[in-house]
Amino acid sequence: MMELPSNYSGYYVLSEDPTRNGSLFCPPYQEELSVKVTKILIYSLIMLVSLVGNSLFIAVIAKSRHMRTVTNYLLINNAVSDLLITVFNMPTYMKILVTGKYDWIEGTLGLVLCKSVLCIQGLAVSNSVLTFTAIATDRFVSSSIVSIY
Repeated sequence: MMELPSNYSGYYVLSEDPTRNGSLFCPPYQEELSVKVTKILIYSLIMLVSLVGNSLFIAVIAKSRHMRTVTNYLLINNAVSDLLITVFNMPTYMKILVTGKYDWIEGTLGLVLCKSVLCIQGLAVSNSVLTFTAIATDRFVSSSIVSIY
């Protein structure tokens, strides 16, 4: 079992930062290698399943004419949101897991990624919530109309 330092506080170890004139800061808690490897393998599997599953779902709906319903279009919208998270956010988190650093690559690409990754995450999550709200509303209205007649 791993021995925790006396200044351990939850997930972070309080320590003095020599560059901050002795003030305390909270660096991320360092996980054991086996935990990191497990997380990376699970993230890789989730990314693969998400890429393949969402792409196949979009392709099936696009190719099959009888599958083009309002609900399926909304589900395609949700699949696109999932793909955005898979393509932009998950590799960023995996990079943080591997390197242990929260920095970005240098140059214009790094600046663009820094600004866009969090924006894409927020937009994708909001899109998913609003898509499920639209599906629920569509089903409620459809069932209400059927029950009237």
